[in-house]
Amino acid sequence: MSDNDDYEIPDRDGPTFGISITQEQVDQLFSKYLHKTVTSFVEINRGYNNLLFFVDTDDDEHYVLKVGGRYWKQLKTETEVIALQLVSKYTSVPVPNVVAWSIDKDEFGIEWIVMTKMNGVPADTLWKNDLTTDEKKRILSELAGYVAQMKLIPITNKIGNLRFNKDGNYEIGPDLSWNGPWDTFDDFLEGRVRDAVDTLTKTIFDSVRDEMLQFFNQFKTIIRPTFDVPLTFIHGDLTLQNILISPERQITAILDWEWAGSFPCSEEYFQSYDDIEDKTLKNCFYDELERQHVQTPRTIANFDLIQKLNDFKNDLAPWYLTDLKDPSDPNIMKKLNECKQNVKCLLTEIKQGCDKNLK
Repeated sequence: MSDNDDYEIPDRDGPTFGISITQEQVDQLFSKYLHKTVTSFVEINRGYNNLLFFVDTDDDEHYVLKVGGRYWKQLKTETEVIALQLVSKYTSVPVPNVVAWSIDKDEFGIEWIVMTKMNGVPADTLWKNDLTTDEKKRILSELAGYVAQMKLIPITNKIGNLRFNKDGNYEIGPDLSWNGPWDTFDDFLEGRVRDAVDTLTKTIFDSVRDEMLQFFNQFKTIIRPTFDVPLTFIHGDLTLQNILISPERQITAILDWEWAGSFPCSEEYFQSYDDIEDKTLKNCFYDELERQHVQTPRTIANFDLIQKLNDFKNDLAPWYLTDLKDPSDPNIMKKLNECKQNVKCLLTEIKQGCDKNLK
């Protein structure tokens, strides 16, 4: 979806459709892997891609149980576990400790992670009405410092998410769609666009598929410049809902590292920070990032063109129009036609931008 798109996502049979865990299974899990007795087990209605539960045990310890959604196998769980290990090792960013985890679905029918529960309130619940501008600026300044620390995490020259190799060490692997890893930005871009083309095979895109494929074929003929976009460790979903803050308005935790990995530095700005809507606040945030030598959309070479390429990929086959509960909703056709027009316009703008950069 384009960054400025206010389209309301329709009801979907989303990532957690058909995923569940019972009280008995949680009791078994905590007994076997933590050697503890569960005293409280409460679902948190905060996750979209996962089921989340607060779990208390008889020794007065407090945990979060994260149950993975149905769209991903192995990689998303491994990415989060590895990311939390790396962040704990190389930075002072406050994150949960992983206590136990498993990608073996044979036992409970799910992938899961148990991690320590962190104190604090999700920033998105306070941002609009309960924080002053000065408090928001202080939080964003603190966040910029943590983002700068993340850039110190060592990565290789590959692009992708994180996984364990056969020796038990981490490496850069495919992304969560099992594409990649890639060696260059151009390979990464082409891989992501081809993934969108594969998504076009879904029935929901029947009415626009032929035209979208024509746009894709035109896209392939565009001679693009070589993009010099440095690779860096990114969180991948650094929104306000994944930041906990204290009553003193300090960051107490950064959560949800399942999209982390080694990616072009531009990628973070397509996946994160979009709920910092006030332009003055966002510029203050960028000022602080740049002061700490983190590249922002204001300093990344050709960022506007890279953003158009990202929007082209997103609108070619929007993920949020798959697995709909009611595909006959008339608003779906309206949205498909809007996406088709967006792709057509973006194609022209991309060609113009590429031609300009090649001169």
